[in-house]
Amino acid sequence: MKKHFILSAVVVVAIITVFIGYANQSAEGADVGDNGNVNPMAKYVGNQKNFPPPPFDVDIDFTALSGTNFDEEFSNVMFMSPGDYLGKTFRLIGPYSGFLDEDSNRYYHYVLVDDEAGCCIRYVEFAWNDGRVPAEYPEEKSIIDVAGEFSRYFDEGFGTNFHYLKVDGISVVRKK
Repeated sequence: MKKHFILSAVVVVAIITVFIGYANQSAEGADVGDNGNVNPMAKYVGNQKNFPPPPFDVDIDFTALSGTNFDEEFSNVMFMSPGDYLGKTFRLIGPYSGFLDEDSNRYYHYVLVDDEAGCCIRYVEFAWNDGRVPAEYPEEKSIIDVAGEFSRYFDEGFGTNFHYLKVDGISVVRKK
């Protein structure tokens, strides 16, 4: 119960922090996708054309999608049919957030993802593919580029499956 409360509290704090930190940012000047919608990650690099190339070939590069296509595909992956995407690789860019669950002594890492309207922030958990913990973490709210394999694990404490990205590493696009 305590773990669930702590996880919920951290998610709420992360969402509020990102809303406050990025409320005045916009995708002004960003190019638009095929259907006239701006990719919600474009605001982190100034323009959709400024996205660095992915570190390796990925099945779904969320940075290459227009706003509406981004929302639709992201909803499919995370909410509608995540099982269909297990084993596929994809890439996201967004603010980093992390916290230590003192009960389990486990550090959780997230990349925060806006929707097209900028009203709803979702988080995607990621972990290093080889299980290692890096010596240094990005500074909170630094903009990171993550690419990895979509996977799931069963959490005994919650009694449910959680989805995450198995990554070989991350790159910091812009420090806080």
